[in-house]
This record gives sequence, structure tokens and C-alpha cells, in this order.
Amino acid sequence: MREWIHNNIHPADPKEQSLFDALGFWMARTAVQEAVPDAAAKLKYEQTHLRWDGEYEPPVSYGESNLRAVGAGYSVLKMLGAYLGDEKVTSCTRSYLASAASSGPAQFRDFYDSLRAASESPLPPWSEFRAWFHQKGHPVVSSQLQSEGGKTQSRSLRKAFRSTTTPPSATKTIDGRSR
Repeated sequence: MREWIHNNIHPADPKEQSLFDALGFWMARTAVQEAVPDAAAKLKYEQTHLRWDGEYEPPVSYGESNLRAVGAGYSVLKMLGAYLGDEKVTSCTRSYLASAASSGPAQFRDFYDSLRAASESPLPPWSEFRAWFHQKGHPVVSSQLQSEGGKTQSRSLRKAFRSTTTPPSATKTIDGRSR
């Protein structure tokens, strides 16, 4: 999938290449999950699938930091899948990649716009959403489902800070409230 992305999608901003690669990784993992329904076989297949061929030379742009960026982007997509539903993220990714391949230079903002249009759940503003893909740490989804009796379901979408940086005093949720 990575090769298809590099051959067919040309980001308007070259700094966004790892974001597009993360979308490709999401689609590749989705294909594995659909093709191999047995969990034990899936794990074995994914481990083989993710190994590097000794003869294959990755593109020059693929250094360790770029691979880390793709992994971070994939983590954010997994977080979005948990929040919005894997099917919705996969559907938006599939249609966005097809559209981006047939049009001019691709902008990651268009992916955000397609997710936002298809989502019944609120997404944060573009600037915050985009920052998730470049921020240190791991994404976290918090979700609660409580029984009837006046209690409602609540979900939050945020990033947890796991680095040597000082965490913020409060983490903003998507509805703008601090916790």
C-alpha cells in the first residue's frame, strides 16, 4: 500500500507524506483483518507481512523518524476508529484516497473534512486534529456507558502525554471542557 500511496498521491505539502503513509498503513491493516478472520492466523500473517524484504530498499525519505511518524499517525487513526467506528474511518479513508489519487495535489485537510462530514460525533477543530498526528505521546479514547436512570453515555477523544515533556495542567476534550 505504501508504494501505491507514493506512486498515486502527491501531497501539496511534502511534510504531510507520513500522514498519507499512515492512511495507507490503516488500509493495509484493514485488508489483513478482512482477509484473515482467524485471530491466531491473523497475528502470524501480520508478523510476516510487516517484515522487510532483505532485497527491498525503502524510499530515501524513509528514515527511522518517518517510520515513527507513520506509526504515530496509525495510532491516531486507531483512536479515531475506536471513537467513530472502524467502518466509518475505513470508508472515509478508502473514498478519500481514491479521490486524492485522481485529483491534483492532495491535502490532508480534505481527509479531515470527509471524516467530519461523515461523523455523527463531534471532531475537534482542524488545527487541533492535525496536531494529534505530530504530537508526542499516545492517543487515548475514554468511553463510558452507564445504565439507565438518568445517566448518559460519554466519550472523549484526546491525546495522553507520555514523554519527558511536562504535561498540560488539564487535558482538553473535544467539547472544549477541561478535565
